[in-house]
Amino acid sequence: FIFSISINLIKNGWNGLLIEGNFDECLIIDSCIKKFFPSSKIKIINEKIYKDNLNKIILDSTNNQEIDFFSIDIDGNDYWVLKNLNFDKIKVVCCEYNNWLGNNVKKTIPYNPDHQFSHDGCFGASLCAITELLNLKGFDLIAIDSSGVNAFFVKKNFSKDFEVLSP
Repeated sequence: FIFSISINLIKNGWNGLLIEGNFDECLIIDSCIKKFFPSSKIKIINEKIYKDNLNKIILDSTNNQEIDFFSIDIDGNDYWVLKNLNFDKIKVVCCEYNNWLGNNVKKTIPYNPDHQFSHDGCFGASLCAITELLNLKGFDLIAIDSSGVNAFFVKKNFSKDFEVLSP
């Protein structure tokens, strides 16, 4: 789903940064973008994301420019990475959450830098936990995708243009 969002943005001339921890996937993404969107200004970085390295990766790669759309889908430690992220230059956030944890609880897995996704339901954080965290960071929940796994947040100064949702 997130890659389809990225492709739609690339089709519409956006530039950006894609960070992927898997080297082979980086090569595939890079070759597809070069083949189908040769004039694209997408930068691809092969780097595993940890709670302590994303701010530096973004700063080094964006020259401290504003980020219109920030999407995170790292299958586990999303909450902990977001908790440490500097949101000063970000306007919109798309974040994967674990809908299997329930919609009335604030839960997240403990931070584990070696976390590997498995289909056991033990990954990520609940929508309530992500929403509470991003509210504290100055964002409001405005949408959930139709599959119920991605939530969209906008900076509070933009949320007047949207219906603000409760998890």
